[in-house]
Amino acid sequence: MVKFQINDYVTRPGEVMAVCGSAPELGAWDVDRCPHLEYINGDVWFAEVGFDESAGRPIRFKFVVLRSSGQEPVYENLVCRTFLLPGSGSVKLDLDWDRH
Repeated sequence: MVKFQINDYVTRPGEVMAVCGSAPELGAWDVDRCPHLEYINGDVWFAEVGFDESAGRPIRFKFVVLRSSGQEPVYENLVCRTFLLPGSGSVKLDLDWDRH
């Protein structure tokens, strides 16, 4: 399980944050299938994503801002990150919008 937290991006009303990536659990780069994050407060969004199929493998991912009424991205984060998933257990990734 990976706990994703993204900081330092202020969304507008009607926007949601999602994490999209190379792993099937992250939608395999398809924004229609990527998991949405939960708004925490101010500029912080959070999600827990289970990785069964991709456990122990490297993944690439980025955050996208979507309109709540549709899946068309409003904005895509330019920072594409790489992470080696643990084979088991959980890890928290506490990330800033504009930093690796």
